Amino acid sequence: MAQRAAHEAPDGNESRRSVADILAGAEPPPPTLHHRQRPPEQPPEPARSSWVSIVIELVLVLVLGAALTFGFRLLWVASPYAAAIAAPLCLCLAIGVVLGVRMRRGAPSMPVGQLLLVVFVFALLVALPAAWALSR
Repeated sequence: MAQRAAHEAPDGNESRRSVADILAGAEPPPPTLHHRQRPPEQPPEPARSSWVSIVIELVLVLVLGAALTFGFRLLWVASPYAAAIAAPLCLCLAIGVVLGVRMRRGAPSMPVGQLLLVVFVFALLVALPAAWALSR
């Protein structure tokens, strides 16, 4: 253990020494631990919880995608102008929800590839009902 100057404060692993010991040049006593070493706590199986989370998200996305496609199929037939206005608004909402979920989880901003995938899938969900309505 290296000697330190008398004006330096002891760190957490050293015991305090008296001024007389410091001036006499006496060796400091060996460091003592003031706390018990606890065994590390077991994590709550992150692999299992992440798989459950992925499955729940996948089911939720599939249900919402089917509902969105069905809703736009009805809207393109009933009111094509309203559907044309609602489609980009819903796209912005979908991107905002995805970004919000990512930020809530502490993930960084969405990469360009993932953003393009969201836009492409959403465009399919909105445009396919329009093609279906126009083909009738």
